[in-house]
Amino acid sequence: MERRRKGKTVFPVEPWAVTETDFPPEHSLVRETLFTLSNGYLGLRGALEEGVQGAASNPGTHLAGVFYRKPDHSAYAKGPRLFSETEHAMATFADVLRVRPRVGAETLDLLTSRVTGHRRRLDLKTAVLERAAVWTPQAGGRLRIRARRFVPMPHRALAVLRYEIEALEPAELRLEAGIEKCAGTAERGIACWAPGGARRTGPRDVLLRSRLPASGFEAAAATDIRCRLDGDPLEPASCTCADNRALLVYAARLEAGQRLELELRAAVLSTRDTEAGALEKAVCAALGNAEGGEALLDAHASWWRDFWAHNDIVIEGDDAVQQGIRYCLFQIAQSRQPGDERLSIGTNGLTGAMHGGLYFWDTEVYLLPPLLHMNPGLARELLDYRFHTLDRARQQARALRYRGAMYPWLTITGEPGPGFYDCTIGEQHINAAIPYAIDRYLDATEDDAFLRTRGADILIEQARFWADRVCWNARKGAYVINQATGPDEYTVFNNNNCYTNTMARWTLRFAADSLDRLRGIDAEGCRALETRLELDPAEPAAWRRIADALYIPYDQALGIHPQDEAFLDLDPVDFDAIPETDLPLESHWPWERLMRSRVIKQPDVLLLEHLRHEEFRMDQKEADYAFYEPLTIHDSSLSPSIHALVAAEIGRLDDAAYYLYRAVRLDLNNINRNTGAGIHLANCGGAWMAVVHGLAGLRFRDGIARFAPVLPPGWRRIAFRLLYRGRRLRCELTPERGTLALEDGAPLAVTAPGLPGPLSADRPLTAV
Repeated sequence: MERRRKGKTVFPVEPWAVTETDFPPEHSLVRETLFTLSNGYLGLRGALEEGVQGAASNPGTHLAGVFYRKPDHSAYAKGPRLFSETEHAMATFADVLRVRPRVGAETLDLLTSRVTGHRRRLDLKTAVLERAAVWTPQAGGRLRIRARRFVPMPHRALAVLRYEIEALEPAELRLEAGIEKCAGTAERGIACWAPGGARRTGPRDVLLRSRLPASGFEAAAATDIRCRLDGDPLEPASCTCADNRALLVYAARLEAGQRLELELRAAVLSTRDTEAGALEKAVCAALGNAEGGEALLDAHASWWRDFWAHNDIVIEGDDAVQQGIRYCLFQIAQSRQPGDERLSIGTNGLTGAMHGGLYFWDTEVYLLPPLLHMNPGLARELLDYRFHTLDRARQQARALRYRGAMYPWLTITGEPGPGFYDCTIGEQHINAAIPYAIDRYLDATEDDAFLRTRGADILIEQARFWADRVCWNARKGAYVINQATGPDEYTVFNNNNCYTNTMARWTLRFAADSLDRLRGIDAEGCRALETRLELDPAEPAAWRRIADALYIPYDQALGIHPQDEAFLDLDPVDFDAIPETDLPLESHWPWERLMRSRVIKQPDVLLLEHLRHEEFRMDQKEADYAFYEPLTIHDSSLSPSIHALVAAEIGRLDDAAYYLYRAVRLDLNNINRNTGAGIHLANCGGAWMAVVHGLAGLRFRDGIARFAPVLPPGWRRIAFRLLYRGRRLRCELTPERGTLALEDGAPLAVTAPGLPGPLSADRPLTAV
């Protein structure tokens, strides 16, 4: 097996666009995912407006925080349940931009109709999806189809489509436009929505309402449809309203040269934000108060211009990587907007329901780092979400008979979600990922108010959990953590996972240090916190003692950190003998074989050496990379970016360029063969880290920037901007030098090879 799979580059390589000129039916779900448009409140999958027959398709709208429930019949444990007895996952609502043209008995279908010149283009600069094609119906006529859709920023409830039909030859046209409900979700195919009513609300308006009986959510979509024939208004001939659709029907004869233009504006709201009794009124008001399509587009384009002006990453020397990194940034930008601290970001954003749209540790470890330097206010809200679910984490800890708080491995509401027992219960290292995110946030923003009001609560409860989770091992003369699953999900329930133990040790120390910091900031508030949480004065000292005595595995003979105590004894694997058809291994190998094999799904020790990079010498990172890189199969999307980052840090620049390519094009090339179910959003954040922390070698701690840039062979330039502590920095790398400049804000101390510092607005610093 050739492990260095790059995947086929299926789209033309362009700096600011993703363009489709074919439509293979076997890739229809992948294309729907890749062309999804979102504003963080609603995500509209990139399905063809008319739908498609003869190919898998999952059109529809995902609404942030709206989920269904169903009984979870999996027997993960006997006796008292260890987590939720119901499965909850993001639900796919209706397709709100449905347009279906018909000539005679034939409805336009890209696979069954005679269509030429098909082209779809996603403009990354403006987040607009455009489409063109020529349709020759069997009943006669020839029609040019053009479409343009966007999901306005920052108008969270809206979606807009402009659909144009130009007659190249005369044709009798019938057109349906409006809302059509989907059957279920992308991954499970569960018909979870129950009818709630469909009706015409005005001459050009229709409304569809549905409900999720098990979770209690309701959603409503309303559309305003304006149709013109050669500039003159065309009124609908009829209306079709049923349980699963609300469509207006238009009829017209188009002579050659005539043009029918349809603008469909849709609004979608749910009872997560609006009382059920006011839902229909609210969604109609959202639609009625919206500006016209062109005004919405201007505001939307302005938002994206501002985003790219401050967050673009320029790469000269590899055009495919340039396209890929911008696609990753595009996905991060549309994953969520500020304004709701009850929400986090799911593993696929709002592009698909893979993993049920649940929130994992991915948010804190892979997405929060770039957001800290793009939009620190949004990063704060992601941590606020964890504070709001702290009581649920306390409940789970009590259910497992631990002190403190144990955050669930996957969730939406804060209650544990469904999952395999070894991951759902075993991957407890999320309880170090959240403190890690708090640490990075506090360092990047100096937001002491968050530490006083929310962060300290989380840290105390996380430290209590780890202090109770460890066990004293007299033979080792150390505390140990038994039966835990680290980031590598192919080696499960092992003793003393190096990542878990090291991050637990750090969490215990960080919690104690944070209390000391809080006493210095607000002694009275700290005393009130200790009283409220019934914190024994001896607890922080106990956390430090446990941390100092916590066992961290190390093999002197090999000079590496074993992933866990059993890893070096696992069965060796002949990677060259693994056929390509066996990938991903978790879908083809029995788990009994996976768990006893020395094969890694995703980085474990290497991820640790990124997160706690200051604790490991460079020669140690080199030794661990040389040992673990050949053993990693990269079945997880979380893998390539961390390998790129670590490879850049230790000077393996060919490896860094290869793994960065895989990361930025993981979804565009469908490398892991599952993009049809949703974008791998954490990978997008990891790609940002690979460039900024890896190639640029730019890291921050205590108000000091560390700058150690490198450039892969053949690359000519990297340039980007970011925020840190209210300062805006600009970084530029060339083969000759790396330059760090301060565009706005107070001077900043910088350490770099041969560089004194500090950095100020009139004194950019250059590292050779």
